[in-house]
Amino acid sequence: PLGPSDFVQDDIGFQQAHFKVAFLGLKKLLTRIQDPGKGRNPASYDITASFPAWPRPGSGRWELRDSYVIVLQPLPILGNYCYSHRVIYIDKATCVKVFTEMYDADGKLWKIHWSNAAPVRDGGREVLINPASQVAGVMLDFKDNHASIDLFRDMTIGDSVPRQYQNAEQLAFPGGLQQVLQ
Repeated sequence: PLGPSDFVQDDIGFQQAHFKVAFLGLKKLLTRIQDPGKGRNPASYDITASFPAWPRPGSGRWELRDSYVIVLQPLPILGNYCYSHRVIYIDKATCVKVFTEMYDADGKLWKIHWSNAAPVRDGGREVLINPASQVAGVMLDFKDNHASIDLFRDMTIGDSVPRQYQNAEQLAFPGGLQQVLQ
């Protein structure tokens, strides 16, 4: 587990080489698009429901979006792995992972991670970005009737990034860390 939450390390990232990955198809998925700046605000969520963090009206919109659906199954190298498989829904237009279902060793639904995508301005256009860097998500644990909320910081992209941090060639190396930590 990651701290006192319903997340485990592999919910954040995993080694793809240790999983069998299958493409299940392209499906329509009702997707939550968070209003910018409201993703980190706890007042944007109703925490009185049986599972907390249901978004309040006015904090975003819902869209029917094309999503790739893939399933991941652990290979024997992982031994007694916590999930029998995961089903991941990835937004076709942005490649943002918006929804993940996790199943226990018996193949029963255990947890759902629901990420709220949010638009951010990049020059003259609006783009959806990776939820892990911009907005909130919820991990719902159906076995223990529990939920965890993940709130993240706003991010800056494109020309909005201060000039001293735009030199990717310099900042991509350990020496660039000294500049960032000023």
